[in-house]
Amino acid sequence: MRFSTDKFTYISFDVFDTLLFRTFPHYTDVFEMVEALYNASHDEKIKGFKNNRVKAESAARRIREGKEVSLDMIYQQVPYNIEIRAIL
Repeated sequence: MRFSTDKFTYISFDVFDTLLFRTFPHYTDVFEMVEALYNASHDEKIKGFKNNRVKAESAARRIREGKEVSLDMIYQQVPYNIEIRAIL
């Protein structure tokens, strides 16, 4: 049997835990690594990035009233200056 996708505008595939493997037990754990990498290469240090990033996503979702949010929308909510946000 052959399946054609020509009649669809968008096609979505859920590939996590099947084709892609996360090396962190929880997806928010990567934010600790982001903070460590940032702090290792910059004089101005950041603290609590994991917590701030989680709160920023919640704030962005509240603003969008539960609709999907982009990374740009999330990072607009983190409490760092624009230069640090751009690097993160």
